[in-house]
Amino acid sequence: MITKQRKLIVCLVLLLLGWQSPVWAVSFDCDALNEFSAFHTDCFGETSRRFRDGTGQYTITIDQKDSNGECNSGYDRLRLEDKNGVEIWSVDVPEGTAGDYVREHWDTIFKDDIPSIVNTPTMLRLSTTHIASLISRYIARIMAPKGGRSFLEPPQDDDGQTNDELKSELVTGLAAGDQLSRFSLWANAGYSDWDDDNRTSDADGYLSTFIVGADYRLAESVVLGLSLIYEHSDIDTDYNNGHLDQDGFTVAPYLGIVLNDYFTLAATVGYAWLDTDQKREKGSDHAVKSSLDSTRFFGSVHLDGFYRKHNFNLTGILGCLYSQERQDSFTEDDKHRVGSHNIDLGELSVGAEVSYSFIAAEPYFAATFLYDFQYEDVKNVDYDDTAVELNPGVRFYLDNGFCADIQAGFVLGRSEYDEYSFTANLRYEF
Repeated sequence: MITKQRKLIVCLVLLLLGWQSPVWAVSFDCDALNEFSAFHTDCFGETSRRFRDGTGQYTITIDQKDSNGECNSGYDRLRLEDKNGVEIWSVDVPEGTAGDYVREHWDTIFKDDIPSIVNTPTMLRLSTTHIASLISRYIARIMAPKGGRSFLEPPQDDDGQTNDELKSELVTGLAAGDQLSRFSLWANAGYSDWDDDNRTSDADGYLSTFIVGADYRLAESVVLGLSLIYEHSDIDTDYNNGHLDQDGFTVAPYLGIVLNDYFTLAATVGYAWLDTDQKREKGSDHAVKSSLDSTRFFGSVHLDGFYRKHNFNLTGILGCLYSQERQDSFTEDDKHRVGSHNIDLGELSVGAEVSYSFIAAEPYFAATFLYDFQYEDVKNVDYDDTAVELNPGVRFYLDNGFCADIQAGFVLGRSEYDEYSFTANLRYEF
């Protein structure tokens, strides 16, 4: 027999669907809930249930097996189907939490704004952390004080003395006594690939970015610059058989200050304009399409410390990032209207980089601990607010005022989430 508690939970689910959904127009008869069919009895004696509403148009199932067909995995599968057996929606929920799950996730699961909300926090975090980190690390390298290595400073020999004969082979081409260059132009191309296997936000995609920037040295210890960023995201939203494309432009001024012989401060702010096209499947071979506009703001502050011993360089990293995205309301082509939505991200970063300087190259390895102290998410049960990012790379000091930086990135420690990236930076100073 079905327990009174489970009947109450299922009735709540059906009432919510019938009362709230303008798309499905579901009208359930809760008095018919005693008429159910058992169709699985192989999960350690637990029986899955299928319920039919009074109209005969829909069925809802609480399955003891999860979406992978596993018993006793800690999850039940909640599924809604039409009269033809076509799945309208399904999700794996922790055992015994079907009713609570419906109440908590109504706005993001049972309405039709799933693509714009479920993966937007991931896209916000990926884009803003990627851009802010690139700019902050760029500032740190060009502003490295006497305690550490910069693009403008030649390596030392084993006795700690500068080898003047090597200066002509470095990026700056400066002779002894020459002044630092005032202007710099730089460009950066980046690619990030991510895969989210969490049950309620299953998706995978990539982010590509292209940055151009210019800066001016106001004084020996102060640099002021401006960067322009284009980004493109392409995502398959597997949880609803959908797809999402997003394009955006960002304006980001930045400031670098040398505090003393060992520390620098880097600050940047950015404002972005984003355009998103998305589609999802609803029912049998029917794609619902929509477009929406959004804006994004972020601010980042980094404190970097430098220490050098002969050709070895050690850099300490302490950073804070805050970002917010504001999505405008939009209407899907089936006339369903979705309201505006805000997403917030606050992240702290603590890390270190070690490098070794040769005449024309500097290989390095960086490791950074990340903590999301504020993260507005659809809050799937598996979300982790900490991670570690690993960044191996190499810098090249070329002739005629050019220098380059090639870096890979790997994010570890987030449950059911993988991310890797690749960036290339080229800088010219004059």
